[in-house]
Amino acid sequence: MKAACIHCFSGTGNTLLATRRLAQALNEHGVATTWWRLGSPAAVEASPGALGIAFPVACQSTYPFVWDFVASLPPGHGRGVFVLDTLHMVSGGLLDALRRQLEAKGYRPLGAAEIRMPSNLALRAMPPEGVASVVGRAMAAIDAFADDLVAGLAKAAPQQQMEVDAFKLPHHGSMNNVTKALVEAVNCPCWLFSTDGTQFRHPDAVAIARVICYSAQQPVTLIFNVPSTFNRWWSNPGWKTMYGYETEYGNHTDGITIDFPINDDQ
Repeated sequence: MKAACIHCFSGTGNTLLATRRLAQALNEHGVATTWWRLGSPAAVEASPGALGIAFPVACQSTYPFVWDFVASLPPGHGRGVFVLDTLHMVSGGLLDALRRQLEAKGYRPLGAAEIRMPSNLALRAMPPEGVASVVGRAMAAIDAFADDLVAGLAKAAPQQQMEVDAFKLPHHGSMNNVTKALVEAVNCPCWLFSTDGTQFRHPDAVAIARVICYSAQQPVTLIFNVPSTFNRWWSNPGWKTMYGYETEYGNHTDGITIDFPINDDQ
């Protein structure tokens, strides 16, 4: 199963719109794709499949913290990488410099796309029909980029599940990110949800149902960092018997600690 994770920074929303469209298109192609806010490079190691980096162009380059993110990435060891940037005019030599830096870290470039979006700095506002036209062409370009990436992702990712002891679900268990394709791309017995549901009422019931139904290992164990209004009902004994899963809950003081067996041969 192919997989990808896009790490995105968006200033005014153009890059976020482009990232969401690319993730949707890749998922429709069977590539289990999630996206995260661009930030800690440590999150890159925890995300499966090819690495995507999305950001806006600024002054024919991009923002310093995007370069810092790239500079602090862990070694790639041949991992596939692709880049998506949004702009209004030109990016200069940005992509070539970025490619060299990623290759030096051991990543294998799969492709790059520069998506022209409506300007956020224009002195005169573009009429709505003009904005719609530009965005429409941008979405079509992203769909075409997704088509080009699929073949490269198929070569970069082995056609087998990623085997781990536990897997933390992206975006606190949002149904928009915990897809059937993502669950099927991972082979593990324990699925972790880290949220108290305060802001977005996560985890979504649909996301948890996908884990229970599509996990390769059965029965699954659902592990929640704390009990909340939005996850307590999964402790229902009748549900656990009927659907074949187990639950573990942490507490609001210490969270939860998970012990894994140590293999002395590794």
